[in-house]
Parts: sequence; structure tokens; C-alpha cells
Amino acid sequence: MGLGRSGTTFLAKLIDSSPDVLYRHEPDAVLPTDMPSLISTEDIEHHLPNARAFVKAMVQCRRLRANGHQPVFKKAYRSALGNLAFRPMVLSTKVAEKLRLSPMDTLPDLIADDGRETLCLIKSVSALGRARLYAEASPNMASIHILRHPCAVIASMQTGIEKGVMGSNLYLDSLFAQKEAARYPFTLEDIQEAAPEEQAAYRWMLLNDKAAADMAGISGYLQIRYEDLCTQVDRISQQVFDHLGLAVGKQTERFIDDISRPQKSDGASYFKIKRPITSALDKWKTKLNEKEVARIQAIVSHSALGRAYFEEPATLAAAS
Repeated sequence: MGLGRSGTTFLAKLIDSSPDVLYRHEPDAVLPTDMPSLISTEDIEHHLPNARAFVKAMVQCRRLRANGHQPVFKKAYRSALGNLAFRPMVLSTKVAEKLRLSPMDTLPDLIADDGRETLCLIKSVSALGRARLYAEASPNMASIHILRHPCAVIASMQTGIEKGVMGSNLYLDSLFAQKEAARYPFTLEDIQEAAPEEQAAYRWMLLNDKAAADMAGISGYLQIRYEDLCTQVDRISQQVFDHLGLAVGKQTERFIDDISRPQKSDGASYFKIKRPITSALDKWKTKLNEKEVARIQAIVSHSALGRAYFEEPATLAAAS
């Protein structure tokens, strides 16, 4: 889990490269629910029955968006024939959807009936405000919270808005309806009148702080940084796989090798991960000007998570 543009897809596909992982890509974006996106810890008990049912629904979601995200990896829980069939099944279903040739919107998992256990991985950019609720609804579930430099997230969001592939609504009203808003010296009116990058910085701060605070003390919670994942991919991958009880196997090693290799990334689209692993680390420095960066820093400086990104590199490395 993490904010959109924080490296959630890259991290998820890294984990999905394990042959034992059954991947669900943002099932909460296609499944209906009446649960609020931001839930106070005091309200968790009230929402627990719905949350338990929703977690099960996410695990079982076979909609194309949730079950057909590429790249497709070979899985141990599929037969040889199942592995051969799944990739073309994904591609043909996507083509049919694009051409509106078929109403089919689900993909079977093609799990062989051999009693093998699988680990279901749910990737979400909407779960930060429900992190504690999901943890209590499913106590055996591990959680990984990925953070990325606020300037990088905001610059990428701006690019997405300019390309017309992301919306610009930050739902400030719902952010300020949370008790966590009282931690910061800003009113709703202050942020509504602020520059767009300041509004986005406030959202980055509140949502990441809320998830970190809500999950404090939860043994299944792991927090990592996108920058560390990119620059220390072997070490952080091992940490993540250890957290999930998975082994880093040959397929994962090949995936890491592939994305670590210098390559042309001009053809990579906005939502794809087919680009060199470190290629997007510093792009924000050419997208944002000094005043925008200073305004973002002034907002997130009210958060320990935010301040860490503007400390000296040596201090940042020591802290990690």
C-alpha cells in the first residue's frame, strides 16, 4: 500500500515474481463498498464485519484489472498447461476489451487442484486510510507501506494530470474531517487557498502519517522507501520477501536483473514498469522549480516522514 505514484506497482510486481504469489492489482478500485476511505481507529469496531467481507472479496476478485496485470509470471500453483494458457488469455481478453468485442471481464486463476497453498498479494493505492481496519479484520495479513519522496510523487501526479490519465481532486474535505488534521497548523481554508503542490503535499503528509501511526505496534507492518528499493534492490527485496515468508528465487532474480539493466525507456508508458529501476528517482528535479520544492518542504516539514526526505543524504542513509 502507498499513495499513487509511490512505486506500489513496481514493488507489487517484484513480489508477484515469486511463483507462489497470487496477485490482485487494485481490486478495491473495481469492487463496490460503502466503507469510508479514511477510518478513525475509534470507528474500527463498527466497520469490522464489512472489512472482513471486503478483504475476502479482494482475494477472490478475478476482474480483468485485478487479475490480468502485466508482466505475467510463471506460477507454481498452475500446471504447465495452465502457465502456457494464462498469458495469451490475459492478452486476448485485454484486446477484446479494447475493441469491445466481448463483455468478458474476468479471468480464471487456473490453479491446479493439488492442495498447494498460495500467498495472495493485494496491491492498493487506496488503503492507507483503512490500513488498521484491514489489519484487524485479517490479523494474519502482512502489510507493506511504501513511501516515496513527496516531490517525486507530486511531480508524477502533475504529469499524470497533464496527460489526462489522473484526476486532480484531492478530496481535501475528507482529509480535514479526520482527527489527524489537528496535528498540523493548517485549516481547510489555508490548504484550499494554497498552491496545488502544497495541497498535494498536505495529502502526502496526512495519509502517510495516518497509516504509519495507525499501524504502529502491528507486527505484520513493514515500512520501506521507494528510493531504497531502487538503489539497494537486492537488500530491500530480501527484507520484503523475508517479511512475507517467501524465498527470493530464480524468477525474481531474473526480474531484478532485467530492470537493473540500462535500457531505453522512451517507450514506457505512464503506468508501466518497463524502465530502468533508477530512471525515475530524480525526474522531479527537472519537473519542479525551486519555489515549488520549497513550498512542498514547508508543508511536509510538519511530519517526521516528510522531514527525513529533506535531510542531508548521509543522515538519510544512516536513518534507513
